[in-house]
Amino acid sequence: MRNRDNHVKHIREFIGKDYKAVVFGSSWQAEEKIAEEVLQSNPYAKIIIAPHDLKRVAYLRQVFPNAVLYSMIDGSQPADFSSRVLIIDSIGLLSRLYSYADVAVVGGGFHDAGLHNILEAATFGVPVLFGKHYKKNPEADDLIAAEGGKAFEKEGQAADFVMFLINNEDALDSMAGNARKFIDSKPDATRQIMEKILF
Repeated sequence: MRNRDNHVKHIREFIGKDYKAVVFGSSWQAEEKIAEEVLQSNPYAKIIIAPHDLKRVAYLRQVFPNAVLYSMIDGSQPADFSSRVLIIDSIGLLSRLYSYADVAVVGGGFHDAGLHNILEAATFGVPVLFGKHYKKNPEADDLIAAEGGKAFEKEGQAADFVMFLINNEDALDSMAGNARKFIDSKPDATRQIMEKILF
């Protein structure tokens, strides 16, 4: 997955040179609360939200009134990269978006629906944060043990840790390296992830 073409048009330009990118993948309301806290507390974070359900886009536009939609910057009009929040209103981009992340927050773990795929983000050597409801995802325990991921009881704790990583380059690099080593230590991990995505 790392070796394929993971380019998504305009994402690098949206993030810019002076910001850290936090990708919220398959988000629900809990993860979007974390995004709100990070946005308010850290001026050097750019937020990319790919909601679990595109029906959430209207709600997200209310919560983040200054956000730009991906369809707006991917259209024929001149792109606006000044916003600090990008809402992904298209399907099929998330696994590639993680390749741009400095930190990933994966949805589903703060409620009983259960955690979504954390390996997509870890594949790119990205620290992966999520809620405590992950009993159907045994790989979450392994990623935590490898110190490449971290689970939280409450949204505020996760938001605080995102900000800690953004402000501490050594801690961010260490956790990112651990996530990458975790994936590399698993035989055929990339092939298995790709099979789940493609088939």
